[in-house]
Amino acid sequence: MKTSRKVILGGVIVVAVVVIIGVLMWMRGGSPNESVDSTIQSTSTSQSSAESQTQSHSQSGSDEGAATLEHISVTIGGQQYAAALYDNAAGRDLANRLPLTMSFRDFGSGFDEKIGDLPSALSTEGMNNSDNGDPGEIGYWSPQPRVVLYTGEVGEYSGIHIIGRFDDPSAAVAAIGRQSGEFSATIQQAQ
Repeated sequence: MKTSRKVILGGVIVVAVVVIIGVLMWMRGGSPNESVDSTIQSTSTSQSSAESQTQSHSQSGSDEGAATLEHISVTIGGQQYAAALYDNAAGRDLANRLPLTMSFRDFGSGFDEKIGDLPSALSTEGMNNSDNGDPGEIGYWSPQPRVVLYTGEVGEYSGIHIIGRFDDPSAAVAAIGRQSGEFSATIQQAQ
């Protein structure tokens, strides 16, 4: 009798965790029907944050040491910031669309990122389904085609794809952080 109670209690806990993850994904703009396996795996891993980020980025071809596809500049508040797009599917697709002027805004309260909507989706062929945006990185949010400028650590989410990085992350993060409300940014090939 005690064993069956433990099994039932274990099942209830698993269901509660899945519901919480679904609500978090919904709040983040993801679909509750997306696979939560990678989210559950990332929350239960015992790796350190730095080890997880390095592994995730190198698997998606987006680590700092990853091949750079194209040097770009991002103009924010009238100031240009040097960056690089990584040689992955989404980075290549975005590079083919440059120059691009976009409107960015806060994702939401408590999130360290600014988002800008793209007119159409970027390819993510061959990329991991989830990643973890770090300060100074440029990401792509595939559930809703958006470019994301990270100003802090946001954790790993399904649908995040890291596609580039600012050359001077601290300066870029400071400039992005000074922007309030909606602001315009131009992404173009470096001169």
